[in-house]
Amino acid sequence: LETKILTTIDRIFLSLFTFEALAKVFALGLSAYFERPWNCFDFVIVVGSLLGVVQVGPGIIFRAVRTLRVIRPLRMIKRFPQLELVVNTLVSSIPFVGNVIVVCCLFFFIFGVFCVQQLKGTLYKCQGPIYDNLSDDQKNYLINPFEWGKLNDTQIERFDCTLQYCMCHEWNKTSIPTSKEICDCLAPGSWSEIFSLNFNNVANAVAILYEISSTEGWVDIMYAVVDQRGIDAQPVRDNNLWWIVFFVAFMIFGAFFILQLFVGVIISQFHKLKASSGRVLMTDAQQQWAATQNFISRIKPAKLIKRPTEKTCAWCYDLVTCK
Repeated sequence: LETKILTTIDRIFLSLFTFEALAKVFALGLSAYFERPWNCFDFVIVVGSLLGVVQVGPGIIFRAVRTLRVIRPLRMIKRFPQLELVVNTLVSSIPFVGNVIVVCCLFFFIFGVFCVQQLKGTLYKCQGPIYDNLSDDQKNYLINPFEWGKLNDTQIERFDCTLQYCMCHEWNKTSIPTSKEICDCLAPGSWSEIFSLNFNNVANAVAILYEISSTEGWVDIMYAVVDQRGIDAQPVRDNNLWWIVFFVAFMIFGAFFILQLFVGVIISQFHKLKASSGRVLMTDAQQQWAATQNFISRIKPAKLIKRPTEKTCAWCYDLVTCK
């Protein structure tokens, strides 16, 4: 029942919007109707809604057309002149925001290149149930590997050299395997990424920096970077605390400074429009009313000075007021 009521209301509003669009086309003419951007916006919404009703095209296209109904409330913007002026001001700020985006991309690119140079291939570790079941000797050897020949037979038996990625049969007594190679020889090892994103290339680095600039999960990424010890090395807690300074500095510039830069550009555009048109958030009628009120406020009644009755004062009065 609820679905039928909503469908009926949707059809009623669609009929009203369609009638309004057709009336404007007949009243203004086709070319004059499409000269105004808001009329084009209305026309797109009406056509999209009509296509959604008749279910034109395959399923994917039909679902895409139906999403146009979501933006129908935006038609109310033109019903409120102040809101329309705000939207127009924001649209006029897009070119300037584009310049800021270029600066932001350069900023993220510089930090991304630095992170790739320092952190490429480091955000990996041996994890999973196999790591949780390791003995203390195995964990110590995984974190701080030493020469393979210094292990006794009991310790060597804990490694499975028949595993696919295990290369322990190629090690000699002086070989010092990496943490990754040791993890691959455990039964079975799981050397995998700490996060789905990493700093292995510039694209991934920029993506992960953009993510943490939104303050989403940046602390976890910072902890992982602080714990890392290099390529193919098992992380150790608080291994390099200087990375905290890097991430705090990036959050100051990447999250707060960049956000304020966007806000500053939009505010600057508001001031420019205000300087050019006088009042950026007022319609023409409101501007005329404000100008009239301003003119009235500057008008002051003239003070009436009576002519003195005394002869000398009257003579001076006549002399001063004489034209």
